[in-house]
Amino acid sequence: MELGQKSMQILLQKLLSNIYEALPYSEATLLAGILFGDKTGFGKGFYSALKDIGIVHIVVVSGTNVMIIAGFLIEGLTYIIGRRKSILFGLPIIWLYGIMIGLQASILRAILLISIFYFSQLIGRKFDIWRALILTFLMVIFSDKEMFRNIGFWLSFIAFGAVILDPKWVWLWVTPILALFFGRVSLIAPLTNAVVLFLIEVITIVGGVGVILNCKYILWLILPLLRYITWLTNFLGGLKWVSAEIQFNWLMLIGSYLLLIWFYLKRNEKQKTVGN
Repeated sequence: MELGQKSMQILLQKLLSNIYEALPYSEATLLAGILFGDKTGFGKGFYSALKDIGIVHIVVVSGTNVMIIAGFLIEGLTYIIGRRKSILFGLPIIWLYGIMIGLQASILRAILLISIFYFSQLIGRKFDIWRALILTFLMVIFSDKEMFRNIGFWLSFIAFGAVILDPKWVWLWVTPILALFFGRVSLIAPLTNAVVLFLIEVITIVGGVGVILNCKYILWLILPLLRYITWLTNFLGGLKWVSAEIQFNWLMLIGSYLLLIWFYLKRNEKQKTVGN
C-alpha cells in the first residue's frame, strides 16, 4: 500500500514538473490548482484574490473537474471501443487520478458519484442523481466526521449539486459556504464567474492532455487563457470594493440554502406553467 502511494506521489510530482517546465510560474501554479488542486505555489495574495472575486472554486478539484475528465475519457472512447469497454477502462483511470492527488474528501465524493453513475449503466439500472448524491454524502461523512469542518468538501459538494441544478448559478450556491468559512463575500462573483467558468473545461482537457504527454506545445495553447485568468484575478483582487466582510453563522447558512431551494423550486414551477 505504501509503495503504491509513493508511486502515485512520484507520478504527481512528475506531472507537476511538466507544468512548471512548460509554462511561466504564475500560469503554471494556476494550472496545477485547476488540474490537481495543488496550491503550494500560490502566493497568499493570489489565493486571497481568488476568494475576493468569487472564483476560488476553480482551484478546488471538484465534481466539475471529474465530470469533465470522465466525459472526455469515457464518452470519447465510447465511439471507439463501445460503451461497456469505455466504462471498464475509464473508471479505473479516474480512481487512479483520485489516488494520485490524495483522495481528498471532495475528490472521493466526486469519484463515488461518477462511479455510481456509470456502474448503474453497466448493470442496466436507472440512475437517480439525488439518491446518489445523498448516498455519497453519507458515505463520506460517516467515514470521516471531520469533513464537517473541511471547506474543500463543502465547496466541492455544493458546487457539484449546483452544476446539476443550474451551472450558471454555481457562484450563488457556494457564496454562503465562503461567507461562513472566510467571513467575506465577493460583490462581483456573478461577473467573474460569467467571464471565467466557460474556459475551465477547455483548460482542463487541453491542459490534462498536454501534461500527460509532456508536450509544451499543447500547454502553450492554453497559456493565453491561463494568463487572462491570472491577470483578471490580480487586477480585480487588488480593488478594495470587490468583496465585503460579513458575520455569518450556521443558522444563516441553513437559512440561505432553504431560501435558494425555495427560489429554485418556484422558478421551476413557473417554467413548467409557462411551458404548458
